[in-house]
Amino acid sequence: MRNVAQTAPYMHDGSVPTLEDAVEQELYYRSVESGQPLILTPGEKNDLVEFLRSLNSQ
Repeated sequence: MRNVAQTAPYMHDGSVPTLEDAVEQELYYRSVESGQPLILTPGEKNDLVEFLRSLNSQ
C-alpha cells in the first residue's frame, strides 16, 4: 500500500482515475459482494483517502 496515492490510475485495468473514485468503487463492490451495505459518511470516506495518502515513503 506504500505510495498508493502516487500510482494512479487504479484497478487492474487503470479504469479508475483517482484515489477517491477507487475508494468509492471498492466500497460499492464490496457491499454488493457481501450482500451487506458498507455505508461510510463522506467524512469517513475522506478520512480513509487521507489515511491512504499518508502511506508514502517520503
